[in-house]
Amino acid sequence: MCDNCARLQRQVRELKEEIAEYEARKAPVVPEAVRLQTKHDLSPAEGRVLHALVRHSPHIVTKDTIQNLISGDNGTLENIVRVIISRLRHRLPPKTIINVFGQGYHIPADKLAAVK
Repeated sequence: MCDNCARLQRQVRELKEEIAEYEARKAPVVPEAVRLQTKHDLSPAEGRVLHALVRHSPHIVTKDTIQNLISGDNGTLENIVRVIISRLRHRLPPKTIINVFGQGYHIPADKLAAVK
């Protein structure tokens, strides 16, 4: 193998490691019990939304905040928020995530123990 090829392969490996480290730092920490209760690991968007709901419990997390968590500044259709919430609801005990009409979603304080 030529020197240039070996150097390029090393640079690609280093870049992949940097990307993996960046992704690990960007992903929110989800309580271990939540991971154990789910059939599959959460997607990054589901993890960010669940983390926000847990962190702000028992307060309401607005739909706009959730949209920003999912897409940043790109803008997200409201339907995607509903889909993410629906997926989380299927993975958590019943009535863990509550909809507050016209405001957003929250996890009541008495349900927080089921998530942590």
